[in-house]
Amino acid sequence: MIVDKGVPAERILSVQGNIQDDETLKELVEKTLEKFGRIDVLVNNAGLAAVSKQQKGFSEKIQKRC
Repeated sequence: MIVDKGVPAERILSVQGNIQDDETLKELVEKTLEKFGRIDVLVNNAGLAAVSKQQKGFSEKIQKRC
């Protein structure tokens, strides 16, 4: 989506994972530093989507939040 707005791919880094997991956070920092050399701004942003309870594999953790 951001590429469609004209941002060059080499300026984009996406890391998917659980932000509550220390290994995910470590990976995010390492990949950011590897690709860009530094971190100037940090935006603490996470999303959670509600899914039908009938859907297979629905997490108990998500059910408690809905």
